Amino acid sequence: DDRLGLARARRGSCRTPPHVVGSPTLAARSRTTRSDNTGPTGRGVVDVRRRKRGAGTPVGRWVIRVLVSVLAILALGAAGFAGTIAYYGRDLPDVRTLRDLREPQTTRIVDRDGELLGELFEERRTVVPLDRIPRVLVLSVLAAEDADFYRHEGLDYLGLFRAVVMGVLHGGNFRGTSTITQQVVKNLLLDSERSLSRKIRELILARELEEEFTKDEILALYLNHINFGHGRYGVAEAARFYFDCDVSELTLAQASLLAGIPQSPTNLSPRTHPEAARVRQRYVLDQLEEKREEYWPDLSLDEIHAAREAPIELAPWPESNAVAPEVMEIARAALQDLVGEEEARTGGYVVHTSSARARQEGARDALRVGLRAWDERHHMRPPFESFHPRHAGDRPPTLETVEELRVGGTYDAVVLSRDDATGLITLDLSGHEAT
Repeated sequence: DDRLGLARARRGSCRTPPHVVGSPTLAARSRTTRSDNTGPTGRGVVDVRRRKRGAGTPVGRWVIRVLVSVLAILALGAAGFAGTIAYYGRDLPDVRTLRDLREPQTTRIVDRDGELLGELFEERRTVVPLDRIPRVLVLSVLAAEDADFYRHEGLDYLGLFRAVVMGVLHGGNFRGTSTITQQVVKNLLLDSERSLSRKIRELILARELEEEFTKDEILALYLNHINFGHGRYGVAEAARFYFDCDVSELTLAQASLLAGIPQSPTNLSPRTHPEAARVRQRYVLDQLEEKREEYWPDLSLDEIHAAREAPIELAPWPESNAVAPEVMEIARAALQDLVGEEEARTGGYVVHTSSARARQEGARDALRVGLRAWDERHHMRPPFESFHPRHAGDRPPTLETVEELRVGGTYDAVVLSRDDATGLITLDLSGHEAT
């Protein structure tokens, strides 16, 4: 009995005190302890529950949602891109037409020694093959416009992204760095409108151009059609206009000066803005030096430094009038009879004549001297005044009329008309019409 009472007393002392019966912490511990002591079956139940709680956590659900959202965005982006290409790719010009491109070229009339007498042109352009263009000019153009030309596939993606961002920020005025391929597309296939739609079409055509043409063919198109100011297009006309030399004879100093002009032909012309042109030339030479090791290691630093210090001597302004307009007209008419009017004006021919430039100049100088001497003897200073019959309110001057013209007399006259085909001029000679 005493042992039974002791056992009961010990069991009673192990009971949970009444004031902690409802404690959740102790209850949880109690359940955990019991579960841990239930053997393999109990532990299995606990492991399964823990795995279910891990798979259904908020973090897991968030990761799945992000992945689904990213996939949806990518799918929508791909669909939008395909739709944009399909929409703006309609009715685009065919880049293959550039293989048969016939841009207007300058026709030159020369004397029997090859000296220039005059030019016929719609646009001053002379197309030359790439192998006639010196390497110093090619490198200068690449340094100024697109050093990665031979590495990219027609598009500068970083520059494109920058242009789109700036265009959005500036209300649709999309401007930015364009590759040489893009410039060829813009100049020969599209217009110069600054809009998002034109930019997208330009990008599509640039990729098509890269697939259809080689890099050398694209570069040749660019060099023969770029604007160098003063109505000169292409490197051949630029070399002749600024330095009076063939394009193959350009030095690095001259080439780097020309390469800087196309960015702004009006404001960077060495004839009208020599200081601005010189600053731009130094930029081109700096780019050549900075990128030399990576892009054109065969170009020496000594050549670049020498070009930077070399003085620039421009050729005199070319004569605006032909030396022998009569010979020019005969040559033009003969060429037109051979090839037709349109081809004669834009074909880029060289017409050789039997005339001698030096003799033509001498004859004209002698004629001027004789006319001035005659003028001084007769005290004449014609013309006294001019008028334009086509202008409203413009009337011919009033002349003193005479009843009869006498041989050897001197009279005032008004030019009424002229006929270039027949070479006749109609005059009002003191009230008498004469030709």
